[in-house]
Amino acid sequence: MQTMNLQSFDVIQYLEDRGIEYRLRGKNVSRGWVEINCLWCDDPSFHLGISPQKFLNCWRCGPKGSIINLICKIDKCSKPAAKEVLKQYSHLTDETLNIILNKQPQPQTKSLFPLPGRPGLHDQYRDYLIKRKFNPDFLEVYYQLRSGPIAGRYHHRIIIPIIQNQQPVSFLARSISDSLQPKYLASPSEQSLKPIKHCLYGIDEIKDEAVVVEGVTDVWRWGPGAVAVFG
Repeated sequence: MQTMNLQSFDVIQYLEDRGIEYRLRGKNVSRGWVEINCLWCDDPSFHLGISPQKFLNCWRCGPKGSIINLICKIDKCSKPAAKEVLKQYSHLTDETLNIILNKQPQPQTKSLFPLPGRPGLHDQYRDYLIKRKFNPDFLEVYYQLRSGPIAGRYHHRIIIPIIQNQQPVSFLARSISDSLQPKYLASPSEQSLKPIKHCLYGIDEIKDEAVVVEGVTDVWRWGPGAVAVFG
């Protein structure tokens, strides 16, 4: 089955066909991103970024979800109509497209491995990710990121569950402050359902083929279809 991502959408061709001015380099443009004037705010300076995974973030008014929302806005159309446009500019099967557009955050069920912190990403964690050109909405849905606890060992850290077979088996805790070291803390092996060094991050999103990258943030950059090893 085709990997679940939106990377095959030809955003450049779509924007050119619609007469939308864009930037690939220069001020406000990150490597691999496409920037346009935001359609949700009074933006004169190309603040709406389209990531390589085709998620949207305006550096003035915040995240805007996936490319489907931009199509709806530009074409002034419904989501079903936008899905047809998406198919015209990409090579996604109907099955894969429906999975992407309908995927929702995992329900909070009782876990055999309780995670620290609180479900969802609170403002300080979202701000940290946005400043680093990540889309927190995307990460919260696909990778179930959590806010760190209000005190203790994992305070001021993003909790990154290591999911296998739809269940957390371990976790990483990523510092959001340069003064808080080490940058990553791993769940102790004796307290995990599976030692983290025996895990592949992102494995549950893989069907047939995977791209192996160095760390969890590289998986976030690449999107579903990538896995990271530990140690």
